Amino acid sequence: MRIWDLAAGREVWRKPDAVRSVLSLAFAPDGRTLAAACDDTTILVWLVPQVEKGQPIAVSERDSLWADLASEDPPKGHAALWRLIDDPATAVPILRDRLLPAPTAAEKVQPLVRDLASDDFKTREAAERRLRGLGREALPTLRAALKNEQRPEAKRRLETLVTAFGSADERRRNARATAVLERIGNSEARHLLEKLTSLPLP
Repeated sequence: MRIWDLAAGREVWRKPDAVRSVLSLAFAPDGRTLAAACDDTTILVWLVPQVEKGQPIAVSERDSLWADLASEDPPKGHAALWRLIDDPATAVPILRDRLLPAPTAAEKVQPLVRDLASDDFKTREAAERRLRGLGREALPTLRAALKNEQRPEAKRRLETLVTAFGSADERRRNARATAVLERIGNSEARHLLEKLTSLPLP
């Protein structure tokens, strides 16, 4: 029987003499005790070593961790996920600030949506750039506008924006960020997860 630290990719505990047939395993809530139910009706209990915590996340790491959560490279994304899990006090605020940006008023988005159909090319380009800069908080207004938009140029640009905010990178990042919060599981993480469920899906 072995226990591995998935974040570090190394074995941290081994029980070579656990020769009975084990039917199920369960950790105590504190993670320090492991119980095994065996086929001969006995229950074995062991104290297991605690995995050493890494250093707190530095300010200089935050942007790279955020980027790596969206990475197509599974080891890189996995490493970022576990790095955040390892420092809940820093990870939850990082994810809260980036997953829950300040709401954008529809009044701010709608003029830019109108500009997407402008006769002036530079105006259309500038409006699209500004809408991209607003990020996912503009998504509800963009989706509503797309449903009613008949002008070909504006419709094409709206479709491009909605698709960009729902890209594969965003879906990977959101899935990994959700896994981080679920694994941390404290009250702040649960509260953030509840807020995220109310956001429009990418």
